[in-house]
Amino acid sequence: MNTTIMSFLNKEDIKEILKEAIREEKEAEPPTPIQPEEDLLSRKQASELLKVTKPTLWAWTKEGRITAYRINSRVYYKRNELLASLNEILSHKNKRR
Repeated sequence: MNTTIMSFLNKEDIKEILKEAIREEKEAEPPTPIQPEEDLLSRKQASELLKVTKPTLWAWTKEGRITAYRINSRVYYKRNELLASLNEILSHKNKRR
């Protein structure tokens, strides 16, 4: 580890050294990939994806078959969860036959 004595540096020199160190750290970090919002779908989009009506979508949500997420007053569904739930709903439906 390098030890530096800064008694001979003024305030501006220290600021520049810190700025440079921060800049180097930022450049060394790999950029964080921006994740899409995990494909959040509106109620309309979700009902179209599942090919069901909005009342059916709401009923399934109330029954706990699918999970809805509220952001303020809006309701969203995660695409991957909808597809997994649909597979479960269909497999359960086929078992009853």
